[in-house]
Amino acid sequence: MKEQIKLKLNILATNGVVSESTVKKIYTIDKSILSIIPNIESIDTDFTYTHLAMAIDRVEKDKQLTESNDAINEQLQESEFYPESKDLLDNLSTEISVKFNEAESIMILLHLCNLVSQRGE
Repeated sequence: MKEQIKLKLNILATNGVVSESTVKKIYTIDKSILSIIPNIESIDTDFTYTHLAMAIDRVEKDKQLTESNDAINEQLQESEFYPESKDLLDNLSTEISVKFNEAESIMILLHLCNLVSQRGE
């Protein structure tokens, strides 16, 4: 994980924006993503990891997003990267023991599709 992201996560935790357990879950997610996207360090993950941290924190506080965007969801499902990103989200959710609702999942899938699309092979 990039030092800048570590610093940002620590600032969020220190200021009570997210919990320490959320930060630990982001570290777990990073390790899992690294195994699938080996060039993750060369991809801008700042916004993705920040959004993931906020989403995890909303789940922990039972304040998840409540409205999903059908148009975004339809476009995501048409993406060639959607199936792999959906599997990745399912695996990450299981690994960190966090169940995202549909609205949160759609927004996270947007980020994951972007990351998967940038994977160098």
